[in-house]
Amino acid sequence: MTVRVPPGLLSGTTFRLREVACGTLPRINAEYPTIYEDNAAWVAEFLPFADSEAMRS
Repeated sequence: MTVRVPPGLLSGTTFRLREVACGTLPRINAEYPTIYEDNAAWVAEFLPFADSEAMRS
């Protein structure tokens, strides 16, 4: 991907950026949950709906 800088300090400069692949990040420490697992646990504890009921709402 090529990005052109608008007129100004670096006028006429272009940068080539490589494509970034998104994926699941590795765990730093397997003993601790990821933020997504913490969020899922919080939602399961504090929302009064089962998954199927929540999807219908």
